[in-house]
Amino acid sequence: MKRKISLIYFIMILLLIAVLISCASTPKSTSIQVANAVEVMGINWAQYQGRVLKIESIGNSSTDITTVRENALIRATWETYQLGFDYFMILSENGSATRNTYTTSGSATTIGTYTYINPGTIYNTTSHSLIIIIFCCFENELFNDVPTFSVSSRLAQARQFFKKPRE
Repeated sequence: MKRKISLIYFIMILLLIAVLISCASTPKSTSIQVANAVEVMGINWAQYQGRVLKIESIGNSSTDITTVRENALIRATWETYQLGFDYFMILSENGSATRNTYTTSGSATTIGTYTYINPGTIYNTTSHSLIIIIFCCFENELFNDVPTFSVSSRLAQARQFFKKPRE
């Protein structure tokens, strides 16, 4: 009986060692790990390794690229503020446009010997999206050749914008 118990412990220890060796030999991923990823009303953002954030702004066919970019910058400002930094720099900016064509169904109407044909209507739409990668920083960490935004001035601009009366 004592020999069976020690054999079971021996096998369990071997299995434990095998598991530990397999975990240790697994290569670490070199990809960037996402700390959090959130999507709210056409704006996705994810925080990468502390101070680097990826923000994606997606517009519909009624949204121009300027509005899509401004939405991304508003989110960048807010997230930088939430992290406690005073500035953010745009490290990368990549925009795209998707063109779609929609056709309404046509119709044919016959009255007597005449046939009226409505071929339908063709609508061409374009929707814009923008991805920016930002680096949140303080004033002493700024670079000269990188687009930089101050959180305080961007928040002041946003306050002025939202104070305007709606028409």
